[in-house]
This record gives sequence, structure tokens and C-alpha cells, in this order.
Amino acid sequence: MATTYDPTTADPGQIEKIPAGDVVIDPNVRTEVRVDKSFISSIRVLGFQQAPVGYRDDDGKVHITVGQRRISAALEIGWPVIPIVVKPRREAEGDRLEELRLLEQIAENEQRLSLSPAELAGGYKQLALLGVTEDQIARKTNAPKQTVQTALTVANSQVAANVLQSRPVTIDQAAIFVEFADDAAAVEQLTAVVTERPEQLEHTAARIRQDRMIADKIAAQAALLEVDGWTVQHADREWNISTPKGAAEIGSLYRTDDKKKTRLDVATAAEYSGRIAVVYPRSWGDYVGVKYFIRGYAKQGLDVANTSGSGKGPLSEEEKERRRQKRIDRAEMTAATIVRREWIETFLNSKPKPVDVNPWIAHVLLETDTGIGFNGSDSKARDLTATWLDVEAKKDQFDNGYETRRNLEKHITEKPADAARTILAYAIAAGETIAGDPKHPWFGDSPNLGPYFAALASWGYTLSDVEQRIVTSYTELAKKRKA
Repeated sequence: MATTYDPTTADPGQIEKIPAGDVVIDPNVRTEVRVDKSFISSIRVLGFQQAPVGYRDDDGKVHITVGQRRISAALEIGWPVIPIVVKPRREAEGDRLEELRLLEQIAENEQRLSLSPAELAGGYKQLALLGVTEDQIARKTNAPKQTVQTALTVANSQVAANVLQSRPVTIDQAAIFVEFADDAAAVEQLTAVVTERPEQLEHTAARIRQDRMIADKIAAQAALLEVDGWTVQHADREWNISTPKGAAEIGSLYRTDDKKKTRLDVATAAEYSGRIAVVYPRSWGDYVGVKYFIRGYAKQGLDVANTSGSGKGPLSEEEKERRRQKRIDRAEMTAATIVRREWIETFLNSKPKPVDVNPWIAHVLLETDTGIGFNGSDSKARDLTATWLDVEAKKDQFDNGYETRRNLEKHITEKPADAARTILAYAIAAGETIAGDPKHPWFGDSPNLGPYFAALASWGYTLSDVEQRIVTSYTELAKKRKA
């Protein structure tokens, strides 16, 4: 039977203040000490929350068996004496003594349970209620001020706090719920996503923001139309618009006494009654679409132009489905672009960089479809690069971005070590100017962008559903080409 710890007979040791010169750090299972500035600052301000453990040898030296990082921080600070729990040396020899050391150190490092995000946010809130300011909390806990601010924001929101308490989310993820706390439907949608697919939370939030923005624009547009005398109706999508009974679209109407059969527009339709405006959301441009109709047009001296033969006939169900999916893809890509570009900027300004960025840089230099300069994208790529690297990008229609080029060259000249990061940013921007451009025909559905999104994913970016569909399409297409 294994020997177990007996608190009634075991010697718990005694805290002693040991001169720094008499402290010896024994071999430790932790091969890299990793004593960062924040940890050292915490020890300097608060001291040890739990004293390290060691034993005294025959020469009076105290060997540290537990607490290597704490001792290293104390030595770095320059403490003349260090409080240590000195216990009797273990009564074992050879391999058995080494076995006990390893078990003790593994347990000491692995059996610790960090505060949960909810507990941490709650702790910050309690400090704030005691009158401790955000700056003071950050300083006294050695936490970034932004982390403290976010945690307090979450702790002070019942909705966000509940999510943090009941779901496996980070404080930053819980903070997203603060923004939507007054929207029960949005909270329900976000909660479902964070429960089933937490990696898609940021993308879902971006789509909800986009939908809110479009809804606001639609409401504003509807109000203006009503002021102008239009009867406003709403459609959830353009393909769901049905011509109102007894009405015709103004673009097909003309006055019966007009030999030229000039079609009506919004301005010329203003003199007629029975005007109907159907407002619907779009995923690009100004985000609001409007179709105009006139009901009872025949009684008002209007007729419908004969458009037979002008088109190829009604769309098939398959064509309708393709168009519907393309609109969905464009809407999702619009939201994903916001999340993606925020991630790219953070990625470019973080350390360390991944080791596999060079293949993408080489791809961009060699590839004609997504390469630098394709379709005049080099100017846009420079602008994005300057934005991500916090270099001034001057917009001037007459100098073709000359000032931006000059500022980027100056940036590299002044910071030669940043040249590699600048090249990487420019290579990423070459793909982004296509992938994130709503006017580009590839926006939202082209497998040609598969390598770009795959590269981002390999560096840690979480693909949205539409981006994943593009990568999958590219992979399937590549397999067919090899077959």
C-alpha cells in the first residue's frame, strides 16, 4: 500500500528568513523559469502569498524544492533575506528521493486551480465597490488596465455576468454580450452560438451589428419616403418582393400620351397617387434597397411597356437558389471582413510571428490572381498596410498614393528590423483588397480566395462559415484538377 501524508505526525516545517546567499535552487521539473515583469512586480508589491519550501543540508544551505519562480523573482528584486518554509530533509535515498522530488514539484505546479473568469471579474468588482479605482486595481493586481476595464464592464452587466458564470467563455467574449444586453433575441442567438460553436461568437456578433445597422438605415429611409408621400411596405429580402396587387413597377410605366414612351422614375412618379415603396435590406452598397410601384396606374393614364423578348424568361429554381445563396454569402462576408481585418491588425502587431508566413509571401509574389498589382490592387494594398502598421496613409487622387509609398519607405528606412513585418502586411493586404471588396466579383463566393483564407487559418484566425465554404470549395476543386 502507498504511503500517504499523515497530518498528525508530519513535520510541517517552520518559516525562516534565510540569507539570499544561503539559498540553493535544486533541480526542478520546470525547465524554463519564465519569471516575467508582471510576476516580479507582484512579488515586489505583495511579497509571497505562500512561502517557498526547502530543506537545510549539513552545510547550512537551504535547498528549494518548491517555489523556484518565487525564489528567482526575490533574487531578481534583490531581497537580502527570503522567507522559506524549512522542512526536514526527506528520508529516502537515490532514485526514491528523486521520485519524491519530481512528484512534489509536478503536484505543486499542476494541482493549482486558477481563478475562473467569473471569479476574477467578481473580485475586481468587489475592489471597485470598496473605492479602488481602475488604475489602482490594475497596478495592485499587475493586470493590464484594459483587462480590468473589460472585466468591470462585464461584472456590472447582469446579462454578461450570467454568461460568464454559466458558459466556458473568456472575459472578452462575455463583454460582447454587454453590447446586446437590451436585445433579448440577440442575446438568445449569441448564447446558442457560444454554447454550440464558441469560435464563431465574434463573427455572429459582427453579423448582428450589421443587421442592426441595416435596420436603422431602413427605418430612416422609410421615414423619408413616408414624408414624400409614399406608402411604405417592407420585405426581408429582394427575392421575396411581390408586386402589390393592381400595381406595376415605375420603371416599366409610361404615359399613354407620350409617343416616346419615356419610363417613369422616382421624380416623375411623384405626381401620381397610389405610390408604394417596398424597402428591403441589401448586403452591399448603401445597404438599403427600394422598389417603387404605382397602384391603379391605368386609371391615371399610364401603361406598362412591352418587355417581351427583352429577357431570357423566368429564372429556374436552381438559378434562384444560386442567386439567393450568393446574396447570403455576400452578407456574411461583409460581417466577416470586419472581424478578419481586426484580427489581421492584432496579428501583425503581436509577437512572436508564426514561422510559416514565407510560403504565403512567395505565393503572392508568384500568383497572378491574388498577387500584388492584380487588378490595380497595389494602391489599396499600400493603404491597408499603412493602416495596420500605424503609418500615415495619405488619400490623394492626384498623386496615386505617392505620399503613402513614401511614408512606408521612410518607415522601413527608420526601422530596418520592421521590413519583414511590412512585407508580410503588404502580402496579406494583396489578398485582402480582393477578399474584402464588396464590388469585386469574387466577394463572398470564389474558390480562388481559398489559399488566402487557408493561410490566415493556419496562423490562428478562426474562419467564419462563408470563409470556410470558400476554403472547402478550393480544396475540392484542387482535388478534381489532380484527378
